[in-house]
Amino acid sequence: MDCALSTVKNVFLIKEKYLLSSVCNSISAILFIFVADIMANSDGGDKWLIALAVFLANFVGSYLPPKFLDKIESDRLFIYVVTADSLESGMTYSDTLKKFNIPVSTTVVYDSDTEKTLEIRAYSQTKQQSTVITSYMNDDFKYHVIKLD
Repeated sequence: MDCALSTVKNVFLIKEKYLLSSVCNSISAILFIFVADIMANSDGGDKWLIALAVFLANFVGSYLPPKFLDKIESDRLFIYVVTADSLESGMTYSDTLKKFNIPVSTTVVYDSDTEKTLEIRAYSQTKQQSTVITSYMNDDFKYHVIKLD
């Protein structure tokens, strides 16, 4: 639990949820004190077993919480701003996204060689839509993502 709370604390900290991060960190510190006390008061043979248990607990506590939080986290709106390598490939890409019912808006823009190309804004509301948007991109496309909470 100590490691899981510490991992969750980091996730909340990255997501700028500072109060939840602080609560997880405080509870994690209390649990660490109990583990340290058990380790200090055990005899030599048991310390290896305790160390192995702590290793496994840390491994599981670091791996599972982000997976769990990812599953329970609600979907958000992500806007993919994609610049195609050519006007034609941009139109093909935009049409493909429309077949998957992904909202898009397109604008004719010019690249650094003053060639016409297409900027596509794809609006992803689910993780599945994000997967579709990125998987159908041409390798020569340039893009960035805007996340709206």
